[in-house]
Amino acid sequence: MNSEVTLALEWIAASELGLQALYFKKSKEKRAAKFQKVVHLMSQKSWKIADLFDAVVRFCKLHEESEDMSLSSLFDWLLEIL
Repeated sequence: MNSEVTLALEWIAASELGLQALYFKKSKEKRAAKFQKVVHLMSQKSWKIADLFDAVVRFCKLHEESEDMSLSSLFDWLLEIL
């Protein structure tokens, strides 16, 4: 599974459990910066965790149906649709 999808699912699970923080490995700083942009835009657009979950499901379906291997990463795709 794509590591960005995994991170999004971990965020969804943490939110459902009421956890206040997620921690990133230092080697993933570039991805963390994109993730923070996604979080910021979600906040501006008043997205809820359910909206993120729906978007992750849509992304996975697009990825599964697409024969085009150039499909953007989850975070890039979210930044485009937000």
